[in-house]
Amino acid sequence: MAQVERKREELLVDHMYEDSVQTRVWIKPEERRRYYNDHLAQFITYPVARYAAIVRGSEAGADSVAARLTKGEKATDILRADSLAGMVSGSIKEARDEGRGGQYHKILFGELRPGQATVVGPDKDGTWLVLQLLAFDPGRQLPYEQVESLVDESLQNIRAEELLKALIKRLSKRYRIESHPALVMRIHLVDPTLPTR
Repeated sequence: MAQVERKREELLVDHMYEDSVQTRVWIKPEERRRYYNDHLAQFITYPVARYAAIVRGSEAGADSVAARLTKGEKATDILRADSLAGMVSGSIKEARDEGRGGQYHKILFGELRPGQATVVGPDKDGTWLVLQLLAFDPGRQLPYEQVESLVDESLQNIRAEELLKALIKRLSKRYRIESHPALVMRIHLVDPTLPTR
Protein backbone atom coordinates (compact mmCIF):
# COMPACT_ATOMS: atom_id res chain seq x y z
CA MET A 1 0.00 0.00 0.00
CA ALA A 2 2.84 2.36 0.87
CA GLN A 3 4.47 1.72 -2.53
CA VAL A 4 1.19 2.31 -4.34
CA GLU A 5 0.64 5.54 -2.41
CA ARG A 6 4.18 6.73 -3.24
CA LYS A 7 3.62 5.95 -6.92
CA ARG A 8 0.27 7.76 -6.85
CA GLU A 9 1.91 10.80 -5.27
CA GLU A 10 4.71 10.67 -7.83
CA LEU A 11 2.19 10.63 -10.69
CA LEU A 12 0.21 13.50 -9.18
CA VAL A 13 3.37 15.60 -8.85
CA ASP A 14 4.39 14.74 -12.43
CA HIS A 15 0.97 15.78 -13.74
CA MET A 16 0.95 18.97 -11.72
CA TYR A 17 4.45 19.88 -12.96
CA GLU A 18 3.51 19.09 -16.55
CA ASP A 19 0.25 21.07 -16.40
CA SER A 20 1.58 24.06 -14.45
CA VAL A 21 5.14 24.30 -15.80
CA GLN A 22 6.10 22.24 -18.85
CA THR A 23 3.05 23.07 -20.97
CA ARG A 24 3.73 26.78 -20.44
CA VAL A 25 7.35 26.68 -21.55
CA TRP A 26 7.80 27.96 -25.08
CA ILE A 27 10.85 29.78 -26.38
CA LYS A 28 10.62 32.21 -29.28
CA PRO A 29 13.29 31.95 -32.01
CA GLU A 30 14.48 35.50 -31.32
CA GLU A 31 14.95 34.60 -27.62
CA ARG A 32 17.17 31.68 -28.60
CA ARG A 33 19.26 33.87 -30.88
CA ARG A 34 19.60 36.58 -28.19
CA TYR A 35 20.67 34.00 -25.57
CA TYR A 36 23.29 32.61 -27.97
CA ASN A 37 24.69 36.10 -28.68
CA ASP A 38 24.78 36.94 -24.96
CA HIS A 39 26.53 33.65 -24.02
CA LEU A 40 28.99 33.07 -26.87
CA ALA A 41 31.69 31.85 -24.48
CA GLN A 42 29.52 28.85 -23.56
CA PHE A 43 29.52 27.64 -27.16
CA ILE A 44 33.23 27.23 -27.89
CA THR A 45 34.95 23.89 -28.36
CA TYR A 46 37.76 22.96 -25.98
CA PRO A 47 41.34 23.30 -27.24
CA VAL A 48 42.73 19.86 -28.17
CA ALA A 49 46.37 18.76 -28.24
CA ARG A 50 47.38 15.61 -30.16
CA TYR A 51 50.75 14.43 -28.96
CA ALA A 52 53.23 11.57 -28.83
CA ALA A 53 54.53 10.27 -25.51
CA ILE A 54 57.64 8.08 -25.72
CA VAL A 55 59.36 6.60 -22.66
CA ARG A 56 63.06 5.91 -22.27
CA GLY A 57 65.06 4.44 -19.38
CA SER A 58 67.75 7.12 -19.37
CA GLU A 59 68.15 10.83 -20.02
CA ALA A 60 70.57 10.10 -22.86
CA GLY A 61 68.00 7.79 -24.49
CA ALA A 62 65.27 10.43 -24.16
CA ASP A 63 67.55 13.16 -25.54
CA SER A 64 68.34 10.90 -28.51
CA VAL A 65 64.63 10.40 -29.27
CA ALA A 66 63.94 14.15 -28.93
CA ALA A 67 66.82 14.89 -31.36
CA ARG A 68 65.42 12.39 -33.89
CA LEU A 69 61.99 13.98 -33.66
CA THR A 70 63.44 17.47 -34.05
CA LYS A 71 65.27 16.35 -37.22
CA GLY A 72 61.94 15.25 -38.70
CA GLU A 73 61.63 11.56 -37.86
CA LYS A 74 58.01 10.67 -37.16
CA ALA A 75 56.95 9.60 -33.68
CA THR A 76 54.81 6.84 -35.21
CA ASP A 77 57.90 5.39 -36.89
CA ILE A 78 59.85 5.39 -33.61
CA LEU A 79 56.95 3.74 -31.78
CA ARG A 80 56.57 1.16 -34.55
CA ALA A 81 60.29 0.32 -34.45
CA ASP A 82 60.11 -0.05 -30.65
CA SER A 83 57.10 -2.35 -31.02
CA LEU A 84 58.87 -4.52 -33.61
CA ALA A 85 61.76 -4.80 -31.16
CA GLY A 86 59.33 -6.11 -28.53
CA MET A 87 59.09 -2.89 -26.51
CA VAL A 88 55.93 -0.90 -25.81
CA SER A 89 57.44 2.54 -25.35
CA GLY A 90 54.54 4.94 -25.64
CA SER A 91 51.57 6.04 -27.68
CA ILE A 92 49.84 8.82 -29.58
CA LYS A 93 47.25 10.57 -27.40
CA GLU A 94 44.84 13.48 -27.32
CA ALA A 95 44.21 15.85 -24.44
CA ARG A 96 41.41 18.40 -24.10
CA ASP A 97 41.95 21.63 -22.22
CA GLU A 98 38.89 21.63 -19.97
CA GLY A 99 40.42 23.96 -17.40
CA ARG A 100 41.29 21.20 -14.94
CA GLY A 101 45.02 21.20 -15.62
CA GLY A 102 46.84 17.91 -15.57
CA GLN A 103 50.32 16.46 -15.39
CA TYR A 104 51.55 17.80 -18.75
CA HIS A 105 48.95 20.51 -19.29
CA LYS A 106 51.36 23.46 -19.16
CA ILE A 107 53.77 21.81 -21.60
CA LEU A 108 51.11 20.75 -24.12
CA PHE A 109 48.93 23.87 -24.02
CA GLY A 110 51.47 26.56 -23.19
CA GLU A 111 55.01 25.67 -24.13
CA LEU A 112 55.17 23.38 -27.17
CA ARG A 113 54.27 24.30 -30.72
CA PRO A 114 53.28 21.65 -33.29
CA GLY A 115 56.36 19.64 -34.22
CA GLN A 116 58.34 20.59 -31.12
CA ALA A 117 59.51 17.99 -28.60
CA THR A 118 60.74 18.15 -25.02
CA VAL A 119 62.16 15.77 -22.43
CA VAL A 120 60.50 15.38 -19.02
CA GLY A 121 61.88 13.43 -16.09
CA PRO A 122 62.97 11.45 -14.38
CA ASP A 123 59.83 10.16 -12.68
CA LYS A 124 59.81 8.19 -9.41
CA ASP A 125 60.82 5.05 -11.33
CA GLY A 126 63.79 6.78 -12.97
CA THR A 127 62.28 6.81 -16.46
CA TRP A 128 62.26 9.75 -18.87
CA LEU A 129 59.45 10.90 -21.12
CA VAL A 130 59.67 12.55 -24.53
CA LEU A 131 56.62 14.63 -25.46
CA GLN A 132 56.06 15.87 -29.00
CA LEU A 133 53.11 18.05 -29.90
CA LEU A 134 51.80 16.68 -33.20
CA ALA A 135 48.80 18.95 -33.74
CA PHE A 136 46.94 21.66 -31.86
CA ASP A 137 43.35 22.83 -32.25
CA PRO A 138 42.83 26.06 -30.26
CA GLY A 139 39.06 25.58 -30.19
CA ARG A 140 36.48 27.46 -32.19
CA GLN A 141 33.18 29.26 -31.87
CA LEU A 142 30.31 26.91 -32.66
CA PRO A 143 27.81 28.44 -35.11
CA TYR A 144 24.28 29.10 -33.88
CA GLU A 145 22.78 26.50 -36.21
CA GLN A 146 24.94 23.80 -34.66
CA VAL A 147 23.94 24.58 -31.06
CA GLU A 148 20.38 25.82 -31.46
CA SER A 149 18.96 22.74 -29.70
CA LEU A 150 21.33 23.26 -26.74
CA VAL A 151 20.34 26.93 -26.54
CA ASP A 152 16.67 25.94 -26.60
CA GLU A 153 17.21 23.35 -23.86
CA SER A 154 19.04 25.88 -21.65
CA LEU A 155 16.29 28.46 -22.08
CA GLN A 156 13.57 25.86 -21.42
CA ASN A 157 15.31 24.87 -18.17
CA ILE A 158 15.60 28.52 -17.10
CA ARG A 159 11.95 29.22 -17.94
CA ALA A 160 10.75 26.03 -16.22
CA GLU A 161 12.70 26.97 -13.08
CA GLU A 162 11.09 30.44 -13.07
CA LEU A 163 7.61 28.97 -13.51
CA LEU A 164 8.20 26.37 -10.79
CA LYS A 165 9.30 29.06 -8.33
CA ALA A 166 6.23 31.14 -9.20
CA LEU A 167 3.99 28.08 -8.70
CA ILE A 168 5.53 27.35 -5.30
CA LYS A 169 5.10 31.00 -4.30
CA ARG A 170 1.40 30.93 -5.29
CA LEU A 171 0.74 27.62 -3.54
CA SER A 172 2.58 28.66 -0.38
CA LYS A 173 -0.22 31.13 0.36
CA ARG A 174 -2.71 28.23 0.61
CA TYR A 175 -0.57 25.28 1.62
CA ARG A 176 2.33 24.59 3.94
CA ILE A 177 5.30 23.74 1.71
CA GLU A 178 8.33 21.94 3.08
CA SER A 179 11.72 21.46 1.48
CA HIS A 180 13.61 18.18 1.91
CA PRO A 181 16.81 18.38 -0.19
CA ALA A 182 18.14 15.17 1.39
CA LEU A 183 15.29 13.23 -0.24
CA VAL A 184 16.24 14.35 -3.75
CA MET A 185 18.69 11.45 -4.03
CA ARG A 186 15.77 9.03 -3.70
CA ILE A 187 14.28 10.24 -6.97
CA HIS A 188 14.84 7.68 -9.70
CA LEU A 189 15.90 9.66 -12.78
CA VAL A 190 15.38 7.83 -16.06
CA ASP A 191 16.29 8.94 -19.56
CA PRO A 192 13.33 7.82 -21.71
CA THR A 193 15.54 7.74 -24.81
CA LEU A 194 17.76 4.99 -23.36
CA PRO A 195 16.77 1.32 -23.62
CA THR A 196 15.73 -0.31 -20.37
CA ARG A 197 17.54 -3.41 -19.05
